[in-house]
Amino acid sequence: MGKLKIKKSSIEKLAVILVLIRSTSALIPLLREEAAINPSVFHWFNAVISMGLSLVVLCLCLTKIKTCFRALLKDKWQCVLMVFVLTTVFWSQDPLLTVKQFIILLGTTLFGVYLAVRFTQKEFLKLLYCAVTVCAFFSLVFVFLIPSLGMHGQEYQEAWRGIYLHKNTLGRLMVLGVVCTLILMGESRKKHSPSLWIWLVVFLSMVFFAKSKTAVVLLFILLLILPVFKLLHLHIFVAVPGVILAVLSLSLLLSKLVMNIDSVLLFIGGDITLTGRTVLWEAVWEKIQERFWLGYGYAAFWLGKNGPSRQVWEAVYWAPPDAHNGFLDLWLQTGLIGVIIFSLSLLTNLVRATVLAREHPKAFNRLPLIYLIFFIFINTSESTILVRSSIYWILYVAFSIFLNYSRRKKEQGPIEEFKTAE
Repeated sequence: MGKLKIKKSSIEKLAVILVLIRSTSALIPLLREEAAINPSVFHWFNAVISMGLSLVVLCLCLTKIKTCFRALLKDKWQCVLMVFVLTTVFWSQDPLLTVKQFIILLGTTLFGVYLAVRFTQKEFLKLLYCAVTVCAFFSLVFVFLIPSLGMHGQEYQEAWRGIYLHKNTLGRLMVLGVVCTLILMGESRKKHSPSLWIWLVVFLSMVFFAKSKTAVVLLFILLLILPVFKLLHLHIFVAVPGVILAVLSLSLLLSKLVMNIDSVLLFIGGDITLTGRTVLWEAVWEKIQERFWLGYGYAAFWLGKNGPSRQVWEAVYWAPPDAHNGFLDLWLQTGLIGVIIFSLSLLTNLVRATVLAREHPKAFNRLPLIYLIFFIFINTSESTILVRSSIYWILYVAFSIFLNYSRRKKEQGPIEEFKTAE
C-alpha cells in the first residue's frame, strides 16, 4: 500500500511538471512556425497533445475540486476578477469567443489553485525548478544539435531560442530558473549540491546567449533587489530606514539610467522606441479611449483584420499579437474596472508577500515577493496577465492563494509550510 501511494505521488508530480513545461509555450509554436511539417499532421499532433494535457489538468483538479473552489472563493480579489472577466461577455466584440477562452482561462486558474492547495510551497518550488531545468536541457539540445530551430537567424544575430519561438520567451524563463536556483541554495543548510551550481551557470549563460534585452535588465534588477530582502528581517526601526535608503539608491540609479537613456539603449542594442513598442502603445491607447471603462471583452480585441486590432496593425505597419504590455492588454479586454480589480489583487499580494518575507526568514518564503516583482516587470514589455495556459498566470494564481492562506493561518503560529486543510 505504501509503495502504491509513493508511485501515485510520483506520477502526480510528473504530470504537474509536464503541464508546467507545456504552459511555457515550449516546442509547439516553434514547430508550427519553423519546422517543415505537413500542416494537417501538425494540427493532429497539436490537438492530441493539447487534449491529453487538458485531461491531465482536469483529472488533477478534480481530485481537489472542492478545496480548489473553496480556496479561490476565499481569495476575494482573485474571485471578483474572474467573475468580472466572465461578465465581459455581455459587451464583448465576440461573445462566443469570450466564453470559449474564459473556460480555458478558468482551467488555467484552477490549476494554479490546485498547485497551492496540493503542495507545500517548498514542494512547489522544487517542481517549478524541475520544469525549468527540463526546458533548459532540451533548449540546449536544440541549440547544439538542431541549430536551425534552436537559434534565430541573422536578423537576431543568431540569438539562442531553444525550444521556443522567440528569444525573449527563453530569456525570461531562464531568469525564473536563476531565481528558483538561488532560493533553493538559500534554503539548503548543507553544502550546495554541485548540480545547483551547474544549472545556475547554465541559466545565467542562456539568459545572455538569448540576447534578450528584457531578460538581461530583469536579471540585473532582481540581483540588485535580492540583498535588500535581508533588511526585512531586522528590527523595524532598522528595517524601515534601510529599505527606504535602498529604494532611494535604486531610484537614483534608475534616474541616472533614464537621463542617459540613449547611451544605455545603444549599449544593449536597443532604440528609443523600445523596438517599436512605444509606437504600438500609442496606437493601443487610442483604442482604449474608445471603450475606456469596460473594454472590448475578454480575448475579443486581437482578432486580426476582422477585429478592432485592425486599426492598430494599420497604425504600426506590422501585426502584433498583443500590446506587448500586460496592463494595456488587460485594459483593452476589461476596461479600467478590470485594471482596478487586478491592481487591488496585486497590491494586496505585495503587502502579504512583504509581511511573509519579514516575519518568516526562510529563503523560500521570499519567493512570492520576488515572483510578484518579476511578474510586474515582465508585464511592462510582454503580456502575461489573464493569459490562458500561461505558466506566469498559473504562478501568479498559486502565489496569490498561498499568500491568502498564510494570512488566515497567521494567528496559529509560525508558518513552516503552506497547505490548505482538506
